[in-house]
Amino acid sequence: MSRHRGCPRDRSSEGGYVTAETAVVLPVLVIVLIVVLWILALASAHTRASDIATRTARAAARGDSLESLRAAARQSAPEAAVEVESSGELVVVHVRWTMAPPLPLLRGLGAQEIRADATAAREVRPS
Repeated sequence: MSRHRGCPRDRSSEGGYVTAETAVVLPVLVIVLIVVLWILALASAHTRASDIATRTARAAARGDSLESLRAAARQSAPEAAVEVESSGELVVVHVRWTMAPPLPLLRGLGAQEIRADATAAREVRPS
């Protein structure tokens, strides 16, 4: 006795539907993957900017020269603009750069500005 009742299904006719569905879904999945990778790259860049700002603020608080601070920041992120401000007992560092999407497909999202700031208290050196 057969387990299937009625007309047997011709499975060869379903092959075209699977191909068509895959042709529609696959590009969408690729685009979603690219956008997720772009978001992860932005998050990584922000973490890097925060790290650069923190390290530069600590070095400035120790009394390192402005040129050595900028050189160290440029080594970590050549595209970054680093500003160091001193006011009394505090040193404030601003790190900024613009990141453009890597693919023309994402150009519509526009370039993103990566910013990070850090503040450190000046270290008092014993005389």
